[in-house]
Amino acid sequence: MRDNAPTSQLRALVTSALGKEPVHWHRPHTGLSAAQRFVVRFADGSSAFVKAAVDDPTEGWLRTEHEILSSVEGSFVPRLLAWMEDGERPVLLVEDLR
Repeated sequence: MRDNAPTSQLRALVTSALGKEPVHWHRPHTGLSAAQRFVVRFADGSSAFVKAAVDDPTEGWLRTEHEILSSVEGSFVPRLLAWMEDGERPVLLVEDLR
């Protein structure tokens, strides 16, 4: 897998979770962890931010982030779109705040 391309498993998880297939994947130059990060765009013009764990530390951090996003509401946090544990590692989908 190229570092800037999502795996076929990640593509399938995002498609299944949101019920629509991304038409464009972009790897932003942001983040402090080794987690894979992508901004995905869909044919309807909507987008989402994807974070995928790649190892034990990023899995723990994503679980903590999911717990926080599940319990805190406000305009200062992105809206939680999906939490997936169907693959090898968990994946978090949140509102794209760009």
